[in-house]
Amino acid sequence: MNLEKPVVAYTADSNYDAHLIVEFLRNKGVTAFAVEDQSLAGVWGLGTLPQIHKPQVWVEEADLDRATVELASFEHERQEIRHPSNTVLGDVQVTCEDCGKETTFPASLEGTVQVCSHCHAYVDVGDMPDLEEGIVEGDFEDEAEPSE
Repeated sequence: MNLEKPVVAYTADSNYDAHLIVEFLRNKGVTAFAVEDQSLAGVWGLGTLPQIHKPQVWVEEADLDRATVELASFEHERQEIRHPSNTVLGDVQVTCEDCGKETTFPASLEGTVQVCSHCHAYVDVGDMPDLEEGIVEGDFEDEAEPSE
């Protein structure tokens, strides 16, 4: 089916994303087509530059409002996956070892080192990953002792 009055509904980061969004819209009942950007402008050793590379998703003008609503929900879900909100994960209470006061951090910062809001000392937020996990005693016994 061809579009009679096509309009751009979305500019994707990559050709793959454009096709992904077209399938998403089609599953929601919106006729959509991807126009890939095949130009060599913006191509470099690791892929394409999204500021220059502009693949687009086109829909029928009459479906633009519905597509916009669906795309907003798509983007919201994508953001939740990339950066979960604090309301879903909760907060982490940290007691500073230097001043003894508590500071609250979003759960998305768990496993990082932050600054105490009271004394500005460094604090570990939540459980830090065990760097020595999986190292069994004796793993390095075969290494030669340094000679003096």
